[in-house]
Amino acid sequence: HNICSVMFHPKLPLICSASEDGTVRLWQSTTYRAETTLNYGMERAWALAATRETTKLAIGFDEGCVVVELGSDDAVVSMDGTGKVVWSKNNEIQTTTVRGLAGGDDED
Repeated sequence: HNICSVMFHPKLPLICSASEDGTVRLWQSTTYRAETTLNYGMERAWALAATRETTKLAIGFDEGCVVVELGSDDAVVSMDGTGKVVWSKNNEIQTTTVRGLAGGDDED
């Protein structure tokens, strides 16, 4: 399966790769050995993002996006293709819907 995105994690010794089969593989950056494979049952994984401040990894799929805290397979927040965002806070599941402007034309 084709790899769509690759990145070095800025905080952890990991290389992350996203593939058209919907999987994200995490590789040890010193040995180049596969550590784990993440699969959230979504279509193609296209994009990866991370910051130096956290151990979170954002993954963009055809059907939405997922943010995971590395060291845990639990999603921190996820969004599907309709704009529905789901996250947990303490023991509660919370949701919202993100809506954008169609066309992107700015009115003056």
